[in-house]
Amino acid sequence: MNDLNILINEIISEDQEIKEEIELLDFKYKLIDELINFRKAYKLSQSEFADMIKVDKQMISRFEKGEVDPKLSFISKILHGMNKEIIISSKI
Repeated sequence: MNDLNILINEIISEDQEIKEEIELLDFKYKLIDELINFRKAYKLSQSEFADMIKVDKQMISRFEKGEVDPKLSFISKILHGMNKEIIISSKI
């Protein structure tokens, strides 16, 4: 682990608010990665995937760039289009 990672881990362990923000961003970017990997695996352009889930291509583009915080309905469309679901469980 490099010095930067050590510093980041120290900051996170000391500040619960920062830790929560990072966890929220982590979920967002994991979903973005899943979408990009799905499109690549099935050789789908952003336009093709957008047509498939009936949204504007710009929405997919902006989401993949991390420029928007999507509504739950948009996330649901993405997951449905990828034939995936979210499993909710307690963090212990």
